[in-house]
Amino acid sequence: MPGLKSFGRWWWPVLVIVAVTIAVRFPFYGDPAPSFDEQLYNLIGHHMLLGSWPYVDLWDRKPIGLFLIYAFTNLVADHTGLSSPLSYELLATLFGIAGGLMTWRLAEKLKPGAPAMAAGAFYPLLMARFGSQAGQSEGFFVPLMIGALVLIEKASRTADRRRALSLCLLAMFVCGIALQVKYTVAMQCGFLGLASLWILYKRGYSMAQLGGIALLFAAAGIVPTIAAWVPYALAGHSQEFVFANFVSIFDRGSPPESKIQRLLPYLWLPATCILLGLSSLLDRREKPSPTYLLYAGWTISCAAGLFMGSTIYAYYLAALVPGALLMALPVLGQLGSVSLLVLLAGFVLAYDIPGRLEFSLRGRATLERLTTLIKPHIGKDRCLYVYDGPSWIYDSTGSCLPTRFIYPDHLNNVLERNSLGIDQVAEVHRIFAHNPPGVVVTADRPVTAQNKQSNAAVKQELDRAYRDLASVPYNGRTLILHVRKDDPVVTPPAEQP
Repeated sequence: MPGLKSFGRWWWPVLVIVAVTIAVRFPFYGDPAPSFDEQLYNLIGHHMLLGSWPYVDLWDRKPIGLFLIYAFTNLVADHTGLSSPLSYELLATLFGIAGGLMTWRLAEKLKPGAPAMAAGAFYPLLMARFGSQAGQSEGFFVPLMIGALVLIEKASRTADRRRALSLCLLAMFVCGIALQVKYTVAMQCGFLGLASLWILYKRGYSMAQLGGIALLFAAAGIVPTIAAWVPYALAGHSQEFVFANFVSIFDRGSPPESKIQRLLPYLWLPATCILLGLSSLLDRREKPSPTYLLYAGWTISCAAGLFMGSTIYAYYLAALVPGALLMALPVLGQLGSVSLLVLLAGFVLAYDIPGRLEFSLRGRATLERLTTLIKPHIGKDRCLYVYDGPSWIYDSTGSCLPTRFIYPDHLNNVLERNSLGIDQVAEVHRIFAHNPPGVVVTADRPVTAQNKQSNAAVKQELDRAYRDLASVPYNGRTLILHVRKDDPVVTPPAEQP
């Protein structure tokens, strides 16, 4: 029975990919602070449902599409009883499964069977390894870009000219949606657009026709961004939208070390995948197929996108994961099924799921304690102010927000000094002058290069009007809670780290 045979061929890769995706993400299900960034996205998504406008009322430079995802997951949470972190983590799991399945299907075009399955199963594992284990933006835009590649690869195998054009046009629209999650996909969009034009040229379209098609592709890619801008323009906030989305990133400072220096400790894994694949081809004197060349070009564009901004972080490498796995297919194809399963199991064990779960549970317990300590000291006119620490506690305490620059990094990081459209130190002073915070959270050591003037301004205010409430160990640092000296609430003695 052909149907049963076909079912037997695909069910086990699907099962393995789904199982690995859930396994690596499970430790963080329900964790409100799996890393720094998700806390901000979730906070903005929550306040969007309350009427706040990103860039205007709450500032960040990420595209609106990312915040819409988090607004959606907060809406789901409101109607299902799920916590908002679990809601976005489950949605990210679905994106992760989709990314793994599409990577598998792309790999099937070159190395069907166990090698393709391995590529798909390694996808969620390596994404998690590079920080996309919960709700990072890479967890959402990378599957979208894999989807665009799937469409273009399909177009490359389609003889029908109109169908090829339709598939490529749809891919450009998907690229446009991905742009509204993170603008660093622009390099990938450019490459896939050129690849699409080449495919259509091979299908017999004239140069004149291709010129018109290129304009059509550009329009399809820019439509989501225009749709995001229009409501701001109509509301009189076009300037805020344009500055946050397209200007501020170029005003951000650069760290003293080069981007390559920052990436070197982490780059070895995707680089090894790519180099092993290429060396395997050379050893076997195998001519790369057009499909492999398409994957290689896309991978190069993924790498180029990493260097678009002024700074770079290790978790950016998640964008390189599917390309690196597809490039590694020649060497994966030389390993047997048992070897691939052993290799996969080894990586899963090295990921240390029990250790990550323990770490997550310990962090959650600390966040609950922070919430309990802070709540009695804040109210309608006395907000919490997290100068350095987890922004999740704004939500957990139900605090009002003392500034639109609610992400701690924006006011304490020296690299952001010229990129916010305001003066960092002046904003710090404004926070304390206007309805002084009931509780201020600081940390014993920073995680980024600090603006010394901002630090001095906070210290001046704390010395003048605040006393220590408690010291709480959290994720390798100690958070210090400061309460106003005139606070009438009796507080426990500070806990030593």
